[in-house]
Amino acid sequence: ERPMLPEHAFWRDDVDVCEGDDDGWACVSGFSRSFSVNRVCCPDVVPNSTIDAFAQPCPFKCNTGYRKTGAGVACEMCPSKPEGADWVPDAAVECAWGPAIGYQCGESSCTSCVGKPERASFIAQPLTESTTQRCEYACDSGYFGQ
Repeated sequence: ERPMLPEHAFWRDDVDVCEGDDDGWACVSGFSRSFSVNRVCCPDVVPNSTIDAFAQPCPFKCNTGYRKTGAGVACEMCPSKPEGADWVPDAAVECAWGPAIGYQCGESSCTSCVGKPERASFIAQPLTESTTQRCEYACDSGYFGQ
């Protein structure tokens, strides 16, 4: 009895001898076999992604603000983030968010930073998964102060 094929796969007719269940099937046009231990046909082009040869089961990583679908063969938009938040680029956890410049965030919401004087601007600080506030500021050009 033949094993179940992955989605977007077919049994090849050109196999004369059974050498194991992995040798007799292929993926339809537009898909390629994954090199992972799982039987998967990965799309050749995945919108909202970049190539990542080490990703499993398919060799791509979703762009910031997107996450892999349950089957891991496509990218879908992340659920909404709070107002005043940005998506964390290259986060270990998909759909991680943190404070936008000029905001501080808690578990589920963000608020504007307070205390920035006139003639000052917030400084663009790197955003990581552990960032809780981006409230640093510097005086505008031509001004000085504390």
